Amino acid sequence: MVLASTDDCKAEILCNFFSSVFSEEKYNDFTHLEINKCTYVSEVPLFQVDDITSRLLKLNANKSAGPDGIHPKILCETSNQIAYPLKLLFETSFNTKELHLHEWTFAHITPLHKRDLEQM
Repeated sequence: MVLASTDDCKAEILCNFFSSVFSEEKYNDFTHLEINKCTYVSEVPLFQVDDITSRLLKLNANKSAGPDGIHPKILCETSNQIAYPLKLLFETSFNTKELHLHEWTFAHITPLHKRDLEQM
């Protein structure tokens, strides 16, 4: 048993342990897969104002705002007013195959400590 007292020493022990349990893959062991051309074409989705409105109303207003800074409560309360502009935004984004809002590609992820099952 090794007793580590400094952060560097702890990191080194952890690194050595993980290095010892992982093995390196040999790429030449894999069989060659044939490339098949995909012929499936998906249907164009229908973006409907009523559907967008109902989905906005189902948002949990008790959650915090996402990376865009818009609180879900605001989205719920303004669902009737913003559903049509969102419909246009979704259709344009789908038709041009571009996602112009950089914030839509990110999420806030916060680790939460869960209490031990023994304490329950």
